[in-house]
Amino acid sequence: MKKITTILLLLTLAFGVMAFAACGDKPTESGSVSTGALGDGADTDEDIDVPASAENDPDAADVKYFKFELYGNSMSKGYMITGWSDVTDARPTEIIFPTAYNKLPVVGIAQGAFRNDKTITKITLGDSFRLIKKRAFCGCENIGSVNLSAKITKIAASAFRDCKKLTSVAVPEKITRLYGSTFSGCESLVSVTLPEKLVYLGVKVFEGCKALKSVEIPKSVTEIGTACFMNSGVEKISLSLTGIKAIPVDCFSGCKNLTSVAASKVTKVGLGAFYGCEKLKSVTVSSNCEFGMLSLTFKGCPEDVKVNNKPLSDIEIITPPSEDTGA
Repeated sequence: MKKITTILLLLTLAFGVMAFAACGDKPTESGSVSTGALGDGADTDEDIDVPASAENDPDAADVKYFKFELYGNSMSKGYMITGWSDVTDARPTEIIFPTAYNKLPVVGIAQGAFRNDKTITKITLGDSFRLIKKRAFCGCENIGSVNLSAKITKIAASAFRDCKKLTSVAVPEKITRLYGSTFSGCESLVSVTLPEKLVYLGVKVFEGCKALKSVEIPKSVTEIGTACFMNSGVEKISLSLTGIKAIPVDCFSGCKNLTSVAASKVTKVGLGAFYGCEKLKSVTVSSNCEFGMLSLTFKGCPEDVKVNNKPLSDIEIITPPSEDTGA
């Protein structure tokens, strides 16, 4: 009983943390000017390389439409765009963001800056940009096109969550980690290009991406988060060439079009990882793989689904030793 209670508590805490990333969360208020790195919790930007200078893109939208906040320190300064200014006439819908302001580079988009905006349809972030903070464009349901500078090094949690019309995105080559819910709810997303140096895909990164049929996971990736592909449209997944050793809880839960998973290096599969995968035919994992309860991990899958070419009834259950010494 103690073990069951502990598991339920951990699940409750986990879902509570995930819910925190929702677009409806109130953003942090900020003054007109501040200094120092602005932290994003786990998504810190302490190592952001602020360019020494930048020239404004001649095609950029007028700076009058935006609010700016000073960013950096005495040695290296730039500006963050924190949202729309009070100028409301003829706001652009296809935005090429300014790359310079007050003779300093514009380095990023602040937390929640354009959250839930319904007017923006296209964005371009030029070469001065280095980071996109939490929920920067979360809920911008009419954004259909995103052009990101190759020099961007950080994209924080829920940055593009619920951009329902976004169809494709090329993640900048310097990104090594995608944090929770980055593209969650992007239901029109059909194409994602991930960088070769990526090592981590966070919690719910592609959750609810119903149009996403395939994703090429770079060899460099070593970890994927809980519910990473939950309720997405992926049909086949290959992890065998990556460094991924565990498929976490609910990773592919609700992926109704998923037919096969190749993950020969995986030694642990979490509870509910394939829950509701109605078309799943085969899963390949390490021969000594540890599973959560098979009845829940594969609940809702076809009865003839095979694991390492064996029916579920023939799978030897290998579980880690119990740590519960209580009564």
